[in-house]
Amino acid sequence: MQKFKDERFVTNELAADERGTVGWKITRAAYDKEAEKEEILYSEEVLAMLLAYVKYLAEKQAGGSVRDCVITIPSWFSYDQRLMVKDAAENLAGLNVLQLVHENTAAATMFGIDQKLEEDKNLTVMFYNMGGMDTEVSIVQYSLVTVSEKKSSPHIRVLGEASLKDLGSRDLDTIMVNLLAQKFNALPER
Repeated sequence: MQKFKDERFVTNELAADERGTVGWKITRAAYDKEAEKEEILYSEEVLAMLLAYVKYLAEKQAGGSVRDCVITIPSWFSYDQRLMVKDAAENLAGLNVLQLVHENTAAATMFGIDQKLEEDKNLTVMFYNMGGMDTEVSIVQYSLVTVSEKKSSPHIRVLGEASLKDLGSRDLDTIMVNLLAQKFNALPER
């Protein structure tokens, strides 16, 4: 198995599962130390655990059942990664996925809902999202489209998207820690 670039940010040991994809090696605790066993969890199992917990919290907050969901994903997710998210939500966490939406598209839609647009004027906005692992940028245009003589409807158009899946805030944190460590190490001893 190849050495994973981001292994330093994972608390569990990474391992290849039988499909050759990344898995998490865990040790199941037991009352008897000798009964503990190591196993590898699939990525979709870990995601399903997270989604099931989020579903539990949502149901507790809503005071009722939660079934349908919309999940945001990074724009750079491959087809297989999108299927894995959908599979984890539907088949393992018991949710019905209505839509997978790019994170910046979701932010742009929410921003557009509150805008008071003027006829014949476009509003163009850049959405910049630096997450822990990646950076995404979208350029979005908002306008009013005439539907009938007396009615206009807001229109959102994504003009472009770009992403770097290897540049996130944790990378900046690492750079800052290294710079501070160098400065500290360069101080004269007292």
